[in-house]
Amino acid sequence: MAIDAASGLTIGSPEYQRFQDQRDMALQKASGLGNNLPVNAETGTDNMQAMQGLSAADYSVGANQSYAPGLAAAEAQLQGIPGTISSEISGGGVGGKKVINTIVNDKGENVAVFEDGTMAVLGKGAVSAAAQVERKSAFDLLKEEFTRYGLQDLVGDTQALAVEGVSPAEFTLRLRQTPTYQARFGANTDRIKAGYRSLSEAEYVTLEDSYQRLMRQYDLPESFYKTGTAGRQPELEKFIAGDVSPAELEDRIQLGVNRVQNASPEVLSTLEQFYPGVNKSNLLAYILDPKKALPDIQRQVQAAEIGGAARMAGGGLTTNLADAQYLASFGVDQAQARAGYQQIAGGLERGSQLSSIYGQTPYTQTTAEQEVFGTGGAVESRRKRQNISGLEQATFGGQSGLSSSALNQGRAGAF
Repeated sequence: MAIDAASGLTIGSPEYQRFQDQRDMALQKASGLGNNLPVNAETGTDNMQAMQGLSAADYSVGANQSYAPGLAAAEAQLQGIPGTISSEISGGGVGGKKVINTIVNDKGENVAVFEDGTMAVLGKGAVSAAAQVERKSAFDLLKEEFTRYGLQDLVGDTQALAVEGVSPAEFTLRLRQTPTYQARFGANTDRIKAGYRSLSEAEYVTLEDSYQRLMRQYDLPESFYKTGTAGRQPELEKFIAGDVSPAELEDRIQLGVNRVQNASPEVLSTLEQFYPGVNKSNLLAYILDPKKALPDIQRQVQAAEIGGAARMAGGGLTTNLADAQYLASFGVDQAQARAGYQQIAGGLERGSQLSSIYGQTPYTQTTAEQEVFGTGGAVESRRKRQNISGLEQATFGGQSGLSSSALNQGRAGAF
């Protein structure tokens, strides 16, 4: 924002406009024109007075007292008094044109304003004492703020810009273009590419702190949140770039730590079998990867838990990825899978033997899974088991070893 050198007022402000009007009035008087300012013929009111909305008394006082120092400076400029303006225009004009004012623009340059309304840059002017104090104060505030957020590496850039005299409006823009800043907040570039908005510095650092706090809480290795050069935490940048909320990150950590890392060996080995490339050493990194959608990861872990439950049941039970995913699609969780496969393991061998003895279609693990877990084909599977049980009872009498209670309550095989 430009400052008028004569009055010290902000150009464009109401105070500056009033000063300009009053100065014009004073200069016309000084040039011998007297008070021949335009007057409204109907009201008899001085037009300048009317523009300012002042009473005659206030207008007179304002013209003679309110901006007396500024008016004196303006008159001195017109008279070419040395020292009031740049030496380049101390003679009262430039290129034959009379200078009526000088201002300091946003770049700290002296600008001459000529009587015909044109302007010319005269060169860099000395920054006023007030401006120096203001810039130093602004720099000190920024330095304190950056230090509070652990961004000390940016202090050098802010100091350089402050010394350069960059305007407040340009300061933030220029700072964000420095290599140090772009390295420190690099994930913002990736966010914009992905269609997300850029985060403010405070939002960015707050997210980093939230991520780090969660990782410490669940005892994750320090390598997941280690701070590098310029205050960067490279491993956290992918979460910021991927717009991962702290809540989602905690869900991922719980999934990896509680349900997989601390799970039975059967679940871990099944996960490795179903998803080649995943192993205990990279398990957490795999689950925390924001490029992999959390719902997909959850389904993968659920499938591994179902496969692990089949292995834990014994009796030669196994399952493949497709079958485990199929059961997961019916809402079968780890607890249900463990209970169900325990029932299946107790009756599968006997069911297979009986179906072979009586020449029936094979009674398989899939047949038992359909009835126990209530998936597609459950009715047909139940009918098949009942048919085999009926044949056994007709042959030997008594209760069949493949009764519904055997499958449903783990009593199968009690021959």
